[in-house]
Amino acid sequence: MNEQANLDVMKRAVQAFVKGDMAILSTLFAEDAVWHVPGRHILAGEYRGRDAVFGFFGRLMEETGGTFRLEPIEVLPGEHGGVYVDRVRAERKGRSLDILLLLRVTISGGKIIEGWDCFHQEHLLEEFMA
Repeated sequence: MNEQANLDVMKRAVQAFVKGDMAILSTLFAEDAVWHVPGRHILAGEYRGRDAVFGFFGRLMEETGGTFRLEPIEVLPGEHGGVYVDRVRAERKGRSLDILLLLRVTISGGKIIEGWDCFHQEHLLEEFMA
């Protein structure tokens, strides 16, 4: 796919995520998508399959009492996918989180097939999820 097509997929995906529109997200993620979440916290790991990835998204909302917010800063498309730069904010157990997330996605056939979360100051996420 070309960069413009990947940009369209990426913009639609982040808008759907921010709105919580799982119907649209379902059309943008491959059934066998894989999501990688670094760290040693309760949500760290590799999620295989769209249902598992969406389960991760749901658990993220559950663990933060629905306070998880993603603020898109930049969307950078490439030939095989692209990178998001996002601000992440959330509340959990009396603690606040406010960090940057670089998310690398791979896109094939107009669908997201893989995602890699890379958190700036990952230690803050570790403490937040403890």
